[in-house]
Amino acid sequence: MHSQSGGAITINSTNELRISLPLADRGYTFANKTLTIQQYDPNNTAASYTLYNVRDVIDNDGGVITLARLDGSYDSEVPYAWFKIMFS
Repeated sequence: MHSQSGGAITINSTNELRISLPLADRGYTFANKTLTIQQYDPNNTAASYTLYNVRDVIDNDGGVITLARLDGSYDSEVPYAWFKIMFS
């Protein structure tokens, strides 16, 4: 998140990640690969998060992954969530 003043942002809101894949006619087919996405916490390697199959999320959930609510104050320009994308 970014605030124009550079100060902290106070928010109370639902939070979601929206994903989509570009059309195959652009050369991005990922034909025989499973594409997954998973949240992680670099400060807590023991934390466990759901591993999502990106194609299933797009096909079954409209490309939306519901994340934890954002309730409180967040520093501007500081990530509040990290994700890794993997092929298998």
